[in-house]
Amino acid sequence: ADPRLDWLVAHVMSSTKLKQDKVGKLVSEDDSKRRITEFFDSPEPKLLVVYINAKDEPALSLTFPSQLKKKGVFFLKRAEPVGAEEREIDKYITFGDLSTSPLDQLSTFIDQLYLPMLGNQNLVQQWPEVLTHDVFSHIHKLNGEVQVSLGKMKGQTLLSLPPTDEATVTPAPPLTTAGSSQNLTASTTTPATAAAIAAAAEVPQVNIAKEALHQLESSVIEWSWQIKSITEKQCSPQYAANENPGPQAELDFWQLQATNLRAVHQQLTSEPFQKVARILEVSRNSYYPAFRKMVREVIEALNEANDNVRYLDALRVRIEKFAPDQAGAYLDLSKEFAPTMQTILLIYLRSQYLGNAKFLTIIIREFCNDLIEQSRAFLDAASIFKNEVPDSLRRLQTAIATVEAFTHVFDQFKTAVDREHPAKHWRVDRDHIFSRLFKFRDRLRSLVDLLRSFVCFVKLEKGEVGGPKGEDLTRQVQVVYTEFMQAMEGFTTASYDALNPEDNHFDLAYLAYDARRRDWSHRLGSLVSQGFETALTLAGPFKLLDTFDEVLLPEDRHNDLERHFQRLLNQFLQDIRYVEREFIQNSKDPPLFTNLPPLAGALWWSRGLADRLNLAMSCFDQHA
Repeated sequence: ADPRLDWLVAHVMSSTKLKQDKVGKLVSEDDSKRRITEFFDSPEPKLLVVYINAKDEPALSLTFPSQLKKKGVFFLKRAEPVGAEEREIDKYITFGDLSTSPLDQLSTFIDQLYLPMLGNQNLVQQWPEVLTHDVFSHIHKLNGEVQVSLGKMKGQTLLSLPPTDEATVTPAPPLTTAGSSQNLTASTTTPATAAAIAAAAEVPQVNIAKEALHQLESSVIEWSWQIKSITEKQCSPQYAANENPGPQAELDFWQLQATNLRAVHQQLTSEPFQKVARILEVSRNSYYPAFRKMVREVIEALNEANDNVRYLDALRVRIEKFAPDQAGAYLDLSKEFAPTMQTILLIYLRSQYLGNAKFLTIIIREFCNDLIEQSRAFLDAASIFKNEVPDSLRRLQTAIATVEAFTHVFDQFKTAVDREHPAKHWRVDRDHIFSRLFKFRDRLRSLVDLLRSFVCFVKLEKGEVGGPKGEDLTRQVQVVYTEFMQAMEGFTTASYDALNPEDNHFDLAYLAYDARRRDWSHRLGSLVSQGFETALTLAGPFKLLDTFDEVLLPEDRHNDLERHFQRLLNQFLQDIRYVEREFIQNSKDPPLFTNLPPLAGALWWSRGLADRLNLAMSCFDQHA
């Protein structure tokens, strides 16, 4: 047996608490055994990681995994290969645990290992002072960056204090998250800084070492940038990134903003930070006014966040009604528009911080986003072309009416506010607020037009044209019908979401379809025109026009009538003269149908002449 495998198994079991059979199975597999042996015998690779995979079984990797489900173990080869006869393997391979949270593990290493080592005079007393200071400075900088990163991961902000050679951590007030509390403020102070803090706390004016002041000034600058990154945010990050969030994102943002600013304020007013302020004050340092201004800005921003949370919370009930998962009540959603706009109006009029055009633009656009998402859930893009066409048309028209009702309610409230509160009228860009909603509405209208076209064109399957050229014209009609059905298949089998306003695939497909539809209309218009020329009766052309009326574009329909109107009118005039002549010539002795008595036969004959003219006249009236 290879003692190196036994050594590796022992360390893996000790660190991961896995049973021997699981680890033994791993190292006994041919591929795993080959990779482990290669790690020991060859200069490369230098890293071997044993971790727990998704199946809750140990696995090998030659790189650090991006994510760990449970604690892992790493083995790092220092230089040369390790032979099978080697008994002191620990001299050549460094090993250690891999935490599921590497930053927390690194922070623990710094706090409990590196800083205590630097604080041990027996270890560093032989070091040059410059080297000690440089190493300590870099370790503190790393510690500060790690702590700040941990805070960001939790949506919180840490203000790190200047360094000290004491390997201690001075806790500041904890930053809290929902359901948990975590101490995130680490401080370390150099001897000079510590002495300065102690002196400043007792003596009104003292001479402070330049090195200590420089460290404090650097910290104030860093705090200022960190706080500015918080206070300059005035909307949810999702909205700022154009991710089209709903209004819930705004409420969540201000709640998090208030929590974060409250924690920052607690840090700034804690004893360690107040000592820094006293040092800057007694030394008459130019950064002291900046520190005080920074504190005032935090207080003002905290007041704003708390006030915004209080007012926005009034929208919570309305937000729930607009949520996409409430699509089952979509038909009643329009009843919520006026109460929602009334709540927004009251917030606008009474809030100290939200009574501006920016708030109106953000909150209404976010409600529009939720309205779009609930409409999409109500319509279900996958079923639009699969359901019965009348049902899909009805749902699309319902969604269009709902969208337009929302904009109508907005217009009503804007008019009322401008009239009743001229000093607080809504100075907002309507087109900008509803830009995405209008784009969605136009998409719905395109879908309605497409389905209506389908209802019209599908009738061409049985469309026939009479007259001498009827057979040839009917065949051309079938060609148009086939092309249309092929175009529709492109929509019904498409993989994109036709209801996603940001997906332009449907728009491009619809533009191509619209161009082909115009071509089909022109071609059918030409067929109708030929039918006009070969029609045997006056009613024939109008009947042909009625057959293709729904698939012809208005301009093609108008052109056909205009081109042949004079000829049809002349033909009608000839019919009038013919009927007049027939009536005058035969009125005293009209031709009778077989078996009809004289009076009834005369009435039937005269009514036939009248119907001939009335039918033609009704065609002209209908298409005038």
